[in-house]
Amino acid sequence: SMFFAKELTKASLKTIGMHFGGRDHSTVIHAVQTVNDLISIDKEFRKNIDPYIAAGHAAVDDVIDPADTRRWITTLLAAAPPSRGERPNIDTW
Repeated sequence: SMFFAKELTKASLKTIGMHFGGRDHSTVIHAVQTVNDLISIDKEFRKNIDPYIAAGHAAVDDVIDPADTRRWITTLLAAAPPSRGERPNIDTW
């Protein structure tokens, strides 16, 4: 979610972090870099995330159903490799 906030808004890193539970700007940088790393090395991840990035930039005409988006993001986060041996904090709504 931090990645999309950075990618699709003009909000500062500090502002994005504030909206994610008062996180520091460096946490946002790490989150964005993690997603960018996955995009660059994982073709399946890139294939799945590209339509959302394109939709955010109004590059596609398709309407993405919010329920599908929520399900997709939850599944994607649950499948993400843990960092430093820990499971990521996943809010499944």
